[in-house]
Amino acid sequence: MADEVSKLSRAVAALRVAVHAASRHGQEERCSLIGLGDALDRVMLALPSPAEAGDWRAMGHAALRMADAHAELRGAWGATTGPSVGLLSDRVLHVAVGLAGLIAAAGDAFREQVLDEVQPLLPRRSEAPEVQATPEPMPATIRFGAGAPIASCPGASFVARFIAYDERDAAEALRLLAAPASAQDGPAALQAEGGRRAEVSLCAPGLRVECRDEYIQSFVWTGRPVGLDFRVDVPADWSLPSTVLKFKLRVAGLVLAQFELELGFDAGAAPPLPRHSCGHRAAHSLFASYAVDDRARVLERMAALRAAIGIDLFLDCRDLNSGPQWQPRLEHEIAARDGFVLFWSKAAANSSWVAWEWDRALGSKGLEQVQVQMLDAGLQPPRALTGAYVGSAAA
Repeated sequence: MADEVSKLSRAVAALRVAVHAASRHGQEERCSLIGLGDALDRVMLALPSPAEAGDWRAMGHAALRMADAHAELRGAWGATTGPSVGLLSDRVLHVAVGLAGLIAAAGDAFREQVLDEVQPLLPRRSEAPEVQATPEPMPATIRFGAGAPIASCPGASFVARFIAYDERDAAEALRLLAAPASAQDGPAALQAEGGRRAEVSLCAPGLRVECRDEYIQSFVWTGRPVGLDFRVDVPADWSLPSTVLKFKLRVAGLVLAQFELELGFDAGAAPPLPRHSCGHRAAHSLFASYAVDDRARVLERMAALRAAIGIDLFLDCRDLNSGPQWQPRLEHEIAARDGFVLFWSKAAANSSWVAWEWDRALGSKGLEQVQVQMLDAGLQPPRALTGAYVGSAAA
């Protein structure tokens, strides 16, 4: 399966280059090929990753993704007109047939693994089945929150708690948030098999979280409220009146939610009153800005994110949509998305289009909704984006 996916990925990339070359024949030709280029991007995103190949549940989801991409490719090709039809027809047919073969193989793998996995779990007549939590994709109704004391004091320790919950379980989530937690307890990282892990980090300027400046835990969403506890220590010589607890939720290396809790300080005993912040949601739409030369690396990262959580991605196809006539649409898409992701590389640093996009994002969304993913080592992000979240998307 891995070899077939790799071959088809190369074929899609080669076809994408051919579409790019054909789009230079004129404005009418370029407009005709927009839909085909977008459909090929969807095919690349739908292909299963190496990690998914060994997970029968993931292969079932991959088969559905590829089937949707196959239908989109057929529709886009049917709407393509002009001289390029004759030049591209064999390559499009090759990709469509290869994709159909992968869909069938993924479906077969899913069926075989279902039989292998389910048969041993079937209860005997005298036994009751064991109920196990099954990882599920994060729904649009998932919400996040946190709780901590309203104040602390120098030399003290306390527990800050992060929660993830479906908005329909808000009452249970609030009870979980209000449940007592001991500052002597260690981190409550969940152990769940399969699925895509979400990472939760906590940092508090000047304080120590689990003996570190920043501490990260993870969980797998199973449909029920989740609570993660972080032990926070206040230095004995603390003298500032307040600080903030900064929570970040990451999936596939990208920040999808972040929020803060203010923490005050009292020289005497810390009051037991709690402070809660709930109802925060994950980003469900992102604008990805990148250089054309980095397309394959970006599509691989976005495929991992899409497999983890259903998210609306705008992948700027600037090799087709170049020119000032596309700026109004791009500006609208940048402003409309929940977040902006800049994939930074040597090629991106030399792209005027990439610079235009991140400048528009900074102006319309602000620094908190902009994040930088480093594709190449040894680079610094744009100086204007100092303070934005910076992660590594390097292979």
